Amino acid sequence: MGLKKGLKLMIIFTLIFTLTTPFFHGGTKAKATELMNVIDSVQVTHTDGSKTGNYDFYESFTTNFIWSAKSNNLKSGDTFTVVFGSNIHLANNLTFPLVTEDNQVAGEAVVDVATRTMTVTFNSYVEGRANVRGTIQLLDTFEIRTISSETVIPLEYTFNGSTTTIDVDVNPTPVVNPDEILIKGGAISKDNPSVINWNSRINFANEPINNAIIVDSLGPGQEFIQDSVVLTKQAFDAYGVDIPPSSVVPTSDYTLTFDSPTKMTLDLGNITQSYRLTYQTKITDTSLDVYTNNIVISGDNIQPYSIDVESDTSSGSGTAGGDFGSFELIKVDKNNHTVNLADAEFTLKSDVTGTIYNLTTNTSGKASLDNLPLGDYTLTETKAPAGYHLDSNPVKVTINSTSKASYTFENEQLPPMNGAVEVTKVDSADATIYLADAEFNLVDENNNVVQTVTTNEAGKADLSNLAPGEYQLIETKAPAGYQIDSTPIPVSVKADETSNITVENVKTPPAPAPQAPQAPVTPTEPSKPVTPKNSNESQISVKEENQKSSKKLPKTGEKNQTLFLALLGVGLLFSAYRLMKTTKAN
Repeated sequence: MGLKKGLKLMIIFTLIFTLTTPFFHGGTKAKATELMNVIDSVQVTHTDGSKTGNYDFYESFTTNFIWSAKSNNLKSGDTFTVVFGSNIHLANNLTFPLVTEDNQVAGEAVVDVATRTMTVTFNSYVEGRANVRGTIQLLDTFEIRTISSETVIPLEYTFNGSTTTIDVDVNPTPVVNPDEILIKGGAISKDNPSVINWNSRINFANEPINNAIIVDSLGPGQEFIQDSVVLTKQAFDAYGVDIPPSSVVPTSDYTLTFDSPTKMTLDLGNITQSYRLTYQTKITDTSLDVYTNNIVISGDNIQPYSIDVESDTSSGSGTAGGDFGSFELIKVDKNNHTVNLADAEFTLKSDVTGTIYNLTTNTSGKASLDNLPLGDYTLTETKAPAGYHLDSNPVKVTINSTSKASYTFENEQLPPMNGAVEVTKVDSADATIYLADAEFNLVDENNNVVQTVTTNEAGKADLSNLAPGEYQLIETKAPAGYQIDSTPIPVSVKADETSNITVENVKTPPAPAPQAPQAPVTPTEPSKPVTPKNSNESQISVKEENQKSSKKLPKTGEKNQTLFLALLGVGLLFSAYRLMKTTKAN
């Protein structure tokens, strides 16, 4: 009992799980949409494209559709549908692609004979594109059994929720040639597109034919369905339309032989009335657009008569195209939008596919991308222009049409980076001799002293944290033993750089050395003057002033020599005085 109860619970649980499982699958995948208002126009023309003149009863015509999706967010699987009216003969099921100019496939059109519909289904080509548009051409015939006089035939097409009717003038059904012996036609089966239904009208003239033989040979891509052959006794009116009743001829009344899968022979014997012969062939090559057939009738009393026949067929083709969007980025200074910033780097990432696009602004501060799928994107700056802050905050961008989306991105300028100056003081004659204790003033363009420095033992002095600009370096004190050179030296300070300045100094020349004094000369004691004996001798009188004027000036060094002699004399007198005093005391 407990086992049965457990089994029941298991069955119930399994049923619940089975019923609810579909609701947990499929995720967020977008559902396909049946689109409305896609067909812009429909037009019927002759196969050569002309629009004027009546159509013949058996003439094919072309239906031309122009379509455009009014939505810019198409998805793979979206569809639109056209329903064909009963007067349009759809010979066969049909599938054909919608091809773009660059030979891509944007979707597929499927014509279904049973439902008389054409369904167009888009693929992933349309996703992210705007203005998806194209054309469709269908080749068909009239679905008419009898037209006894010139008639206006309404061709109906239902799309966009309403029916459009195009009236065409069709010539009356032609009267059959009363001497007709054989005619044939074929069409792909509406119930089975892999089968062709062939139909022959035999001996419309009701002439006696002795030993009548039909030989039917198939063209490429098909073979007989042998048990499908039916021979019917059938009367026809002047237009070739069946007149009831009809009766199937027993197989015992004729001989049917299949010489191969593509050839059969039908021996009717002697005939005097009209018949209808029908059979089917199986399509073995679906790549062919048209399937052919040859039929021959012969008899003892008639010339052989042969007809080459093509199967009725519907065909179609379609085109498609669509546009992507574009994006432009403009990079400017935050405080002055007239300043465009080059060399800024960004990524633009699709929020839908994750695809990443790279951008770099040019000298005009602009960067652009074309052929972008429509949708939402994230714009992120990855490298700022030189001298500006990096703003890595993501920005949402939406591209929703073929008009170019634009975004202006601002950057705030960095404060200017300071520079430095290194002064090196050297001997002018030997640059390997570095001079300490030289003092300098650094003066800005307004003659303001910015910094004062003194060279160290290595002859170096550093000026740091300087705003970029032009300065002058002025020496205010030279090293000991050197001459000062206060000539201003221009200095350019650049951001985040150190300028190196070498300043030379010339040594101060040494004072001249004094000359050594000459050795003293012992003076000669003068002799006593002698009174001239003869007073009458002429004497030369010399005026005092002349003596003074003729006195020689001391030569270089003579002054020192005279001083020395004077001091020597004083010394001698002092020594003599001491000597005399000592002697007297004794």
